[in-house]
Amino acid sequence: MKSIVAIATGLSLALGSAAASAQVREPLGDQGQFVIGAERLTGVFVNRWTEEQELGALTQTNTESTTTVGLLGSSATGPLGGDKLGAFSSMPRLSFDYFVIDGLSIGGSLFYYSNAGEAEVEQEGPGANPRFEADLDTDRLFVLSPRVGYAISFSDSFAFWPRGGITYVSATAEADSGAEASASVWALSLEAMFAITPVPHFAILLGPYLDVAPFGGLDREPPGAPTEESDLSYLSFGASAGIGVYF
Repeated sequence: MKSIVAIATGLSLALGSAAASAQVREPLGDQGQFVIGAERLTGVFVNRWTEEQELGALTQTNTESTTTVGLLGSSATGPLGGDKLGAFSSMPRLSFDYFVIDGLSIGGSLFYYSNAGEAEVEQEGPGANPRFEADLDTDRLFVLSPRVGYAISFSDSFAFWPRGGITYVSATAEADSGAEASASVWALSLEAMFAITPVPHFAILLGPYLDVAPFGGLDREPPGAPTEESDLSYLSFGASAGIGVYF
């Protein structure tokens, strides 16, 4: 009888411990947590670029506005054309955050893009031109966004994580003709992310964002001509989604 009671007691304790372990789910935001994420993977992005240039006695203002529904980013146009600077708010990025105390995080996100290549043209037939090659434009884009945040956990599987910081963006484009263009902006970046944790240590992050860049500049350097300078400003808002792993 004692053996049966001991076995039953042991099984009860083991089952209770297993059930408790299965239910343990560490909430996002505990002190010492490190979060690695992939952000702006998808969402709705509304972007507006304004370029102001002095042309002698005239002031010319060019404005580009786009609304994009993007999966894994977008190539919405910007002052340098194509995705050269473009709508940097909608570009996927890698992120790192660390909770220095319960709730308070410091970290940031970054993105880097570089593209270069060459084109070949061949013709056949009477009067064909000889084969020739040309270098394509060399494009580079760098985005760095340090930030602070504060996570509020409502349960082990749901938290609210607002974050804010400064974003620096730099882009260059170099053509085979010798023409060059470079642009940079500083933006205030705010996010109000909701973190849903379907399984332990993995979170789906989604919520609205706002990027406001009142200060920026664009320089164009045509071959053999003076540099053309313009002032840039940028506004982007919408909603985005990403993922994060924390441990």
